[in-house]
Amino acid sequence: MTETGARLGVFLTTTMLTTPVLAAAEDEAAVMPVVELSDSSYLLQVLLSLVLVLGTIFLLSYLVRKFELTPASKEGPIKILHSVGIGGKEQLLLVQVGQEQVLLGRSPGHIATVHQLKEPVTTEGSTNTEPVMAGMFAKILNREM
Repeated sequence: MTETGARLGVFLTTTMLTTPVLAAAEDEAAVMPVVELSDSSYLLQVLLSLVLVLGTIFLLSYLVRKFELTPASKEGPIKILHSVGIGGKEQLLLVQVGQEQVLLGRSPGHIATVHQLKEPVTTEGSTNTEPVMAGMFAKILNREM
């Protein structure tokens, strides 16, 4: 895109965005009522809105950590080939590093090697690395659509 074309695009976008605002400002009926900042109901509304937004952010971050909704990386030398939940927060993981495979046990504060595999296990294209809740959520979405 040429410099003149870019300038023309910026000019047209600015004109299209500001024209309705200028027209509304000229019309006296479109003037918004003035809200006093000392009005206690207004301050309460703003404060509750802020608490609601911050609470939603913290709740979503907690849920992402709790249910492991972050996708696993499929690139790099370390790959999780398969995972199986064996309790509330415990899992068995089949991990491949290079050509070696290791069976790991994972709990909230600990990871331990359960078994070092001598021969690699083939998973035949089925990798189950998605968390349980993510799988349930996907099934619900597919059923609704």
